[in-house]
Amino acid sequence: MLRRLNDERPIRRLGVTRRQLFEEIDKPALKALRTVPYVFAEWRVRRVSIDYHIDVLDHYHSVPSALRRLDH
Repeated sequence: MLRRLNDERPIRRLGVTRRQLFEEIDKPALKALRTVPYVFAEWRVRRVSIDYHIDVLDHYHSVPSALRRLDH
């Protein structure tokens, strides 16, 4: 079914198939994949509570006591 949808069935208002559009527009713009995997990281500013915990998305995490009452 995918082959029929992408390769054989033209888009009515354009008169070309999805495969033809991919080959003409998208394929030339593609770049090689990175050799190093992407690592997602999100940084947030939190204040360490008196009990050495921070709240991140409703989960509490322990931190070193040296960071108590410091803004990080």
